[in-house]
Amino acid sequence: MGTAVRRAIAFVILMSIPTLADAEMSLTDMQKADALAKIIGHAEQCGYGIDDVKLEDYYSKSGLNNPEVFSHITNLIELNSLNASPTKSECTMARLTAKKIGILTQ
Repeated sequence: MGTAVRRAIAFVILMSIPTLADAEMSLTDMQKADALAKIIGHAEQCGYGIDDVKLEDYYSKSGLNNPEVFSHITNLIELNSLNASPTKSECTMARLTAKKIGILTQ
């Protein structure tokens, strides 16, 4: 499947995701959720690991542990999987952010 087709599919999926869940999230929670989705979604392709215990702690303490945010994160991870592989720069930013929030494996 070509890149253009993948992007078209991702766009259609994105447009069909209900915005009700997004309406329940604050802008800050949405930004945290977006970043977390990218960190988790890029981990395997970028060659870094996520510590599940530390992720659970971060997820809970940051207030992201509710159904609306969970739905948003899982939708974004699915959409990211349809896109082209992350660039080296995206991998660097995701890895460094994972390290900063304390969820990167040692």
